[in-house]
Amino acid sequence: MIDDTSVKAFQKKVTSLKEKLNAYSFIYRPNKNNYAAVAAADKAAGIRKIKFGKKSAPQLANPTRNGNDVLEGIIVHEVSHFEIGTVDLKITVDDNEVKAYGTDLAGKVPRGDKINNADNWEYFYEKRFCNGL
Repeated sequence: MIDDTSVKAFQKKVTSLKEKLNAYSFIYRPNKNNYAAVAAADKAAGIRKIKFGKKSAPQLANPTRNGNDVLEGIIVHEVSHFEIGTVDLKITVDDNEVKAYGTDLAGKVPRGDKINNADNWEYFYEKRFCNGL
């Protein structure tokens, strides 16, 4: 169960992330088969740029605020890498190490590690603000 103090702390961080969005540039790359990415070289150089791939095309074409994997949630995921230092954690599933992408795998991240996993930030945001999960 998430207590009110945790929710307030999260809301404060989300507000901080939203305030920093004006510093970001957004690029669409239809040849990349991903949702979005923050390039390590850009991050290291302090360049705030999110590059969207073709998996995000439906969200870009119809930016709804309801559900999971909505455009706002994808942006929270990517911005959390840059501003908070989250990563795409790997977990072991059936003896295979996989990135904890998606609601099912993000749900399997150990409780103490969820704050470090970008997809957990995305889904928590979507649950609170986008009627997700």
